Formats: sequence, C-alpha cells, structure tokens
Amino acid sequence: MEDIGFTAGITLRTGAVLTVDVTRLDDQGIGYRTEEDTAFAPWGEVKAVMLATTDHMLETAGYMLEVSDLLRQQEQRQPYDADAMRQRALGLLREAAPRLCPNGPDCPLAAE
Repeated sequence: MEDIGFTAGITLRTGAVLTVDVTRLDDQGIGYRTEEDTAFAPWGEVKAVMLATTDHMLETAGYMLEVSDLLRQQEQRQPYDADAMRQRALGLLREAAPRLCPNGPDCPLAAE
C-alpha cells in the first residue's frame, strides 16, 4: 500500500518513541517519515503503534468531552465514589483474570 498519509505514534522495541507520518503499511511493517529521516520498521521491531487519522482524533476528542460532560452532570446528582469505582474495577478484573492470566484458574487475582 503506497502513498498513504496519516500520523501515528510508534514505540520501537529499542524503547524509542516516535511521532511519524506513515508512508507505507503492509504485512512486512510500517514505513514512515520523521522531520529528520525516512525509515521502515519491520513488525518484529515494533512494540506498539497508535494509528489515527485527523477525523479519528477529532471524533475521539469530541467523544471524550461528551463523556466528561456526562460524568460532571452525574457527579452533580451523585458524588463520585472512588472506593466504589475501585471495587467495581477489581470485581471485573477478578472475573477476567482466569481467562487472561497464564495460570488460568490458579491466577492469584481470580475470584474465590
């Protein structure tokens, strides 16, 4: 796929973190351009990639602002309860742990 163009954040296995203009994206890896250079990173050298078009970034920002407004409105009606949120998240983690943990049902986070 040639002549594509959007911005991405790339973290390489070396620890380098880059903001790049993507020029190529295929099963071999990702080609990109920085202010200093043009390069290609095979997927084996890539730790993480955040791909986003301008539209996607704007939509995400709008969504986050909408969620923020909803949370603020909810907090005005019912104060935020940090302890309850932590307990809820821990409950979800305990349910998911046996499916995600390499130890399966023996995962120390699993519900008893």
